[in-house]
Amino acid sequence: FFLAQPAKGRLGVDMVAPRPAAARPLLAALAAAALLPAAGRPISTTDRSAAYSVQLMTGAIYPKGAEPAGLRTVVMTKKGGKKYRCHLPQPPSNESKPDAGAAPPAQPVDEFLGPLVGQCYLKPEGWWTYEVCLSRRIRQYHQEKQAMVKGADGKPTPTGPGQITQEYILGTYWKKPQPEAPAEGGAEPSVAETLRAELRGEIVSETANKRAYFKMRYGNGTLCDKTGKPREVEVRLSCGPGEGLQISLIEEVSTCAYVFHVRTDRLCRHPAFEAERAKETSLPVKCEPLGEDGTPLPAAPKRDKPPPTAAGEAAIDSAQAALQSAGAAGAAGA
Repeated sequence: FFLAQPAKGRLGVDMVAPRPAAARPLLAALAAAALLPAAGRPISTTDRSAAYSVQLMTGAIYPKGAEPAGLRTVVMTKKGGKKYRCHLPQPPSNESKPDAGAAPPAQPVDEFLGPLVGQCYLKPEGWWTYEVCLSRRIRQYHQEKQAMVKGADGKPTPTGPGQITQEYILGTYWKKPQPEAPAEGGAEPSVAETLRAELRGEIVSETANKRAYFKMRYGNGTLCDKTGKPREVEVRLSCGPGEGLQISLIEEVSTCAYVFHVRTDRLCRHPAFEAERAKETSLPVKCEPLGEDGTPLPAAPKRDKPPPTAAGEAAIDSAQAALQSAGAAGAAGA
C-alpha cells in the first residue's frame, strides 16, 4: 500500500499597485523590495513576531504640512541611488499578551469547530483522493472517471458517478456511546456536552516555532497487510485561511500510521492560536520617493484626455458624413 505524498499612500491615483508578496519580517520585506538602508541610518526593530509587506509609492503619502505626529520613518535607497522614505507601522501591542510561559485561557475548542462536525472535505492527489470527515472517519480511495453516453442532443452525458475501485479506511473516530434514554430523573445531555464528545482531543503548543494545533486521533482503520494492525491517523488542526477544512499535508510517519495536517480559519479565533493568527496578517510599509533635497516628491498629476484640435474635429465630421452616405446608398440599392 503506497500513500502518495503531496508536493511540498495613496492620494488620488498616486500609488503604484504592488504585486502581492508574502509577508516577511521587516528587514526581509525591505530587502525583497530591493531597498537598502541609507548610509548612517541603521534600522532598529525589536519586534520579530510581526510580518510586513512593502508598497512603493509614486509620490508623497501625505500633503505637505499634513504629516501626523509620531511617525516612524527610515530612509532607504534602491539600486541606482533613488531614495525613499519608508513609513513604519506601529507593531502590535504586547500589553494584552500573556507571559511566554503562561498557559492560554481555557476555552473549549468545540465552540469553534462544532459547525464542521460531520462535514467531509476532499484532497485529490494523483491516483488517490483523500477524504476527511471531521469526527467521523478518514479514508483514501480511487474513483474511476465517469462513464459517458451520447445524449438525445448528441452531446456526451455522464451516466453517474465513477465507480470506486479501491478504498482504505485510514481511521474512524471513536465516540463514547450515549445512552438511548437518560436514567429516570436524569437530564438529556446538553448541546455543549454532545459537541465535547464529538471533538475529543488536546491542544499542543510547539514553543520552538510558536505554533499550536488541536490533535485528534482516529483508529480502527482497514487492516494493514504489512503490520497486521488496523491503520490509524493523527489529525492536526491548526489556524489557517479559508473556510471549512483545508488538507495541507499528508504524511505516513510509519507503516500504515499517518498524520494529516488540516487548516481552518475557525481555530484562528481561539486564544491558543493567537500567534498563528498574527502570522496571517501583514503590516503595510509605505515608501515615498524623495527628491535631491530630501523632501518627498509630489505625486504626478492625473492626466486628463487632451481636447480635440480643430483639424481632428473636421476629420471626425468627414468620416461620419461618409458613413451616412454609404448607408443611404446601400438602402437605395436594396
